[in-house]
Amino acid sequence: MSDEEGIFREAIPCYIFGCKWPKTGNRVIIPYEISRYFTKREKRTIEKALRDIRFGGRTPCIHFVRKTRWDRDYLFFLSSNSCQSHIGYFGGGQIIDLDRNGCVRKDVVQHEVLHALGFHHEQVRYDRNHYVTIKYENIQPGKERNFQIANTNNLITPYDYDSVMHYDA
Repeated sequence: MSDEEGIFREAIPCYIFGCKWPKTGNRVIIPYEISRYFTKREKRTIEKALRDIRFGGRTPCIHFVRKTRWDRDYLFFLSSNSCQSHIGYFGGGQIIDLDRNGCVRKDVVQHEVLHALGFHHEQVRYDRNHYVTIKYENIQPGKERNFQIANTNNLITPYDYDSVMHYDA
């Protein structure tokens, strides 16, 4: 992704050992596996999203590689009925849920992968109230947690309304 797209904005502060993907030298190598239930076209979309994160000039230290039988920790793209991922490294086969009816798009795949890499939504940055007003009456029931301010490390970057990690108005 280009600098203008500004995706890396609100990483989780990592105060505990093991919440970041492990490094090998100066690189983070992240194996991945894509469920066989995705079509070839959907698999290409997922792989293009990963390549664009890797080769967009923002993350030269992150390398996505296909999982081998020896890889214990990896991202597993699962065809499900939701679009979600845990935030940060958990180890093992870390699931990224992608509903085939709407989630298998480059921006959504990148959004969920960035969660797995440790990034929160832009609108939960600790300084977000200087930039946006949250209209709680418009939040879908059960989705309130997606708007709770988090203790984020903003990496000395400005608030980014166009981030792939920011919800639409």
